[in-house]
Amino acid sequence: MAAGSAAGLALFVWRELTIDHPVVELRVLRHRSLAAGSVYSLVLGMGLYGVIFAVPVFVQDYLHFTAMQSGLLQMPGAMASAVTMMIMGRISGRLDARALIAIGAAFTVGVALALSHINPETSTHSLFWPLLFRGVGSVCMFLPLSLATLGSLPRNQVSAGAGFYNLTRQLGSSIGIALITTVLAHREAVHRAVLVRDLTVFRPETLDRVNAYAGAFAQHSADPVGTRLQAFRLLDRLVDGQSMLLSFADVFLYVAAAFVVTLPLLLFLGKGRTTGVAASAH
Repeated sequence: MAAGSAAGLALFVWRELTIDHPVVELRVLRHRSLAAGSVYSLVLGMGLYGVIFAVPVFVQDYLHFTAMQSGLLQMPGAMASAVTMMIMGRISGRLDARALIAIGAAFTVGVALALSHINPETSTHSLFWPLLFRGVGSVCMFLPLSLATLGSLPRNQVSAGAGFYNLTRQLGSSIGIALITTVLAHREAVHRAVLVRDLTVFRPETLDRVNAYAGAFAQHSADPVGTRLQAFRLLDRLVDGQSMLLSFADVFLYVAAAFVVTLPLLLFLGKGRTTGVAASAH
């Protein structure tokens, strides 16, 4: 499948560059701002949509939230996005779009670093502000990035450029969700392997913990073998929970690193302007 995908991509690029009316106009990538903005849009989609995907998975799988509770948790962030969007609509044409994108990226990096410190005591209260600022940071990047990416294009190429730019954003969201799902599974397996390495019956600490659990279960059962098996199962579930927690922390750190590494792309973007570009981009 990977080989077929690579061959298909190569054939797609060749076909789009050799016909007069391509579905995706790749020739517009000769404009530096569009090429850099499209790459940044790809990372933006991967990071922001990946966080949007990861947080509900975390709260439902680890904190055992219902779907309704998970949705309500993200409502303040959505409201913050709506308010920020109204503000950005008024000021985005007056300020350097690159500065606004940098501010949004700083918000997003801060949010990802805050989320990377999740622990067994994490609650709705500790998630409130990171998710609120995530909503603010995403809006600070989306509209200014459209202006900075497409603002310097000739008017007759804005439509083609906007099409390619939107394609990268959609690809970023799809790739981000798939990538984060893969990374979560891989890192969870890695962390579990590290954690269980020292959990042996030859370590006094492990035996003390198992005996404590078995003693608690013995209060409700007279089967010593069964209570000990229950103790081992509980220890196994705790290891699984810790492995999951550490894998989510890794994902949020990776998102923060991706935004930091791609910040130099802002140097290739334009300052942005509002002459119909925003409407074309959306």
